[in-house]
Amino acid sequence: MEDVPLARMIEAGMKNYRMAQPSPTRISPERLGTLEVPVLAILAGRSVMHDPATAEETARSALPDARVEVFPDASHAINGEHPEEIAALVDEFVTEVEAD
Repeated sequence: MEDVPLARMIEAGMKNYRMAQPSPTRISPERLGTLEVPVLAILAGRSVMHDPATAEETARSALPDARVEVFPDASHAINGEHPEEIAALVDEFVTEVEAD
């Protein structure tokens, strides 16, 4: 690992973090479909925390009005890998929602 502070922090978290609560469970498509707020789903195409293809399919079918964006090359650390793109997506999404 390179001597990069952020990388060292992530590595320390991966080695030392312990969940105090049970891991969250998957939200059912039926429950997800009850959301009444605008949704921007940003998915990492290479995440090991979820099945990206299933997550995308579920989001698109359960939330037909949602904006679903997939970053095919992103890992679960997507916010650190694509910060500018995510900031632009959020800004655009919020602007669109405010205009409605």
